[in-house]
Amino acid sequence: MEHFYKEVPSGWFNYEAIYRRAIEKATIDTPSLFVELGVWFGQSMCFAGVEIINSGKPIKLHGVDCFLCGDQPSPDAPFDAPRYSEVFRFIEPVKDVIEIVKADTHEASLNYENESIDFLFIDANHTYEGVMQDLVDWYPKVKKGGLVCGHDYQDAPWSGLVKAVDEFLGKENFEIDPNSWSFIHYKK
Repeated sequence: MEHFYKEVPSGWFNYEAIYRRAIEKATIDTPSLFVELGVWFGQSMCFAGVEIINSGKPIKLHGVDCFLCGDQPSPDAPFDAPRYSEVFRFIEPVKDVIEIVKADTHEASLNYENESIDFLFIDANHTYEGVMQDLVDWYPKVKKGGLVCGHDYQDAPWSGLVKAVDEFLGKENFEIDPNSWSFIHYKK
């Protein structure tokens, strides 16, 4: 299948190598579960969907988003129905390997078993509190040896995100992908 992710609006997806690494790590023999927190319009999910299909590996990718209006929406922000509908339109060619979960990331975490996720990508609420809550909620869900990554690990404008990741994981326990300003951590 040919890639079409560049047709999806975003401009922020620059971590293709991280998804390729996660897919390469998955096995053909055992089903894998990938979870992306923060979907926006689904550009990264469309990229990953094509890569998953082309790999032939039994991988399912869940995209969790509350779909509220705004880049960093508050809990009282209105539901962004147009963006929600657009995501489904964009992921149509790869819908067999993707599931959209419309929920707050904290609420959604309650529906996943501990050590059930092979790859977690955090790119939702970028505040200190939001990132820390996502790490507290989702880190136990990742299997030992699983991959935990996230986007926008940069002081300006996301110093709260950087602080939460540094405190939770310990700066010496992850690597930085400078091409995407992402952190990469293998769960021990």
